[in-house]
Amino acid sequence: MNALSASIVIPVHNRPADLAHVLAQLTGQTRCDFEVVVVDDGSAPPVGPDDLPENPPYDLRVVRHEARGGVGRARNTGVASARAEVLVFVDSDGDISDTGWFEKHMTLRRQAGQM
Repeated sequence: MNALSASIVIPVHNRPADLAHVLAQLTGQTRCDFEVVVVDDGSAPPVGPDDLPENPPYDLRVVRHEARGGVGRARNTGVASARAEVLVFVDSDGDISDTGWFEKHMTLRRQAGQM
């Protein structure tokens, strides 16, 4: 895989269908040089392979909290687990219907002098 441009952190608690939806939308991005860090914040049942896309075009990791700690703690865990310097946060019930969303996000960051 090429160098990562960003780490997308997605905290989730008991929303497997919503998580599958947003991960599928990330799979359809025109630019996929990012990793996705899903932080399972004590879901019952835990986030498992059936909740994740097969062979996504991006790196995908799941980090799990055994007990629910809240969205703030989950985001902090995602930050600590991220490998890229640029962090992007997406909610598990988010909707990313634009296939150029990530590319546009990175272009705007570059134009703002943040990269």
